[in-house]
Amino acid sequence: MSITQLKMIHLPEELGEEVECEVTFHVENNGIGWYEYWGQKCFDAGENYAEIDDIIPQWDDQKSEEKEMIKKYIDDNWDAVCDDVVQRIDWGE
Repeated sequence: MSITQLKMIHLPEELGEEVECEVTFHVENNGIGWYEYWGQKCFDAGENYAEIDDIIPQWDDQKSEEKEMIKKYIDDNWDAVCDDVVQRIDWGE
C-alpha cells in the first residue's frame, strides 16, 4: 500500500533552500516473524521503515530553468534526499 505525504525537501542555497514535494512511499519491515532456534520458538517483529517510491516537487513560482535544476538535484542526490525525507515522515503514532 502506497502512502503519500507532502514534505519539505532541503535544497542547496543556490536552488532556494527548500521546496515542498509530494512524497510517495510504502512501509517495509525487516523482521522474519516466527522462527525456531534450537527447539525454542521465537518471534522477530523487526522494525518498520519507509521505502521511497517517488518524490514530485510542487511548484510555486519557480521558472522552468529552476524547475529543471531542482529535478536534476533530486535525481542526482536521490539517496541523500530520501534519507532526509524519511526523517520527516509522519508515522501517525
